[in-house]
Amino acid sequence: MILLNHLITVIKLAKKSGNKNIFIGIKSSFLCYDFLRILLRQGFIKNFREIKQKRKEGYVIEFRFDERGNNIIKNIQFVASNQVFSTVKISALWKKEKGQGLFILLTPQGLLTDIEARNSNVGGKLVSIIV
Repeated sequence: MILLNHLITVIKLAKKSGNKNIFIGIKSSFLCYDFLRILLRQGFIKNFREIKQKRKEGYVIEFRFDERGNNIIKNIQFVASNQVFSTVKISALWKKEKGQGLFILLTPQGLLTDIEARNSNVGGKLVSIIV
C-alpha cells in the first residue's frame, strides 16, 4: 500500500505541474501495475510502461489532456492507509450516484473499479477516488 500511496501522490504532483510524461521511480508491484491498468482502461492516461533495469526501476506514465490542454484527471486521492480502510459493501456500490468519481477498490479479485466490483457482486476496501 505504501508504494500505491507514493504512486498516487506523484501522479497528483505531476498533474499540477502540467507534465505530459513522468517517470516514477518505485519498485514494481502488482497493486501499482493494476492501478495504472485501471487508469488506462478508464481513459485517465494515454499509456504507461514498466521499466525494470539494474539501476532504474519504475513506471513511465503518459497523461491524457482535453481539448483545452487540461489534464483529464481533475483530482486523485489515496483513501486507504496501512491501518485504516473504508470497507465498501456491495449494497453501497449500488447507491453510489454518478458524478461522485471513480472508486478503486481492493477486492478478493484484486483492484477493481466500483462498476467492475458491482458487476462481479463483490465489495472491498476503498483505496482511491478519481474525479
